[in-house]
Amino acid sequence: MRQTKGRATAAATAAHSGPWWTTRWLDAVTCLDTEARARRGLSYARGGRVLSLHLEPGRVVAKVQGSRPDPYTVAIGVLPLPDSVWNHVLDAMASKALFAAKLLAGHLPQELEDVFQQAGSSLFPRGPADFWTDCSCPDWANPCKHVMAVFYTLAEEMAEDPFVLFTLRGRTKRDLLSALRTRRSAVSQADGTAPQAGGTAASAAAGAGTEAWTGGTAGARSSATASAGASPDLRSPSPFRVGQVDLMDLLRSIYQAARLWAAEAAVGRAAAEAPPPGPRVKP
Repeated sequence: MRQTKGRATAAATAAHSGPWWTTRWLDAVTCLDTEARARRGLSYARGGRVLSLHLEPGRVVAKVQGSRPDPYTVAIGVLPLPDSVWNHVLDAMASKALFAAKLLAGHLPQELEDVFQQAGSSLFPRGPADFWTDCSCPDWANPCKHVMAVFYTLAEEMAEDPFVLFTLRGRTKRDLLSALRTRRSAVSQADGTAPQAGGTAASAAAGAGTEAWTGGTAGARSSATASAGASPDLRSPSPFRVGQVDLMDLLRSIYQAARLWAAEAAVGRAAAEAPPPGPRVKP
């Protein structure tokens, strides 16, 4: 393996226009190379010279078009995290359904970084010891500009799909969602929060139609003013009651159950649909 040296800052700054996790990724990788090669790598990435990426746990193989007719082969390895760390992270994610919901929506919750730290590790590589790189080009430097181009392209992929980062750290999207689904089922059964037909929220909702409203009809139109897709504000008490239950208490129970059900359904569907590791950019 060729030796790494130097540090790049300006090229990294120029590329730091994505979400916070791509900035952290670039902070980790741009310390591996000199300013000049990082700039060339960024130029290669932006110029579309990374022709293909084949992603698998802890490793990516890419084809990068250089100055010669045949593209160079770049291989990058990232140190996988141990099972003990992943088990801690999955337990934490299972206890908070919104972690998975945000990930499936394309957003990496910043709180997850704290979860990895609590497990004694880091979601992001900590330095040169967490990487290995290789390129078929004749350049003596490692990483060369072709390797740096792949690093920058990976950042672009991560911006669209945070699960790319998890794959590089050893767990694919399919593996994570399958494990998370198993844990969520166990958590739901243990604490009784799984929204099921006949459950507390569902039963209350079903019985609502048979109870007499103790308020008038003036407030019934208020929900129509909420914007589509907005989370309802259920904090204030209601002048209406369903039997002996405050309407807002009932709605909060139904809303929380529906939100949890949606997260559970999304995790299950995504686990079934998640593609296996493989090409992400085709020539």
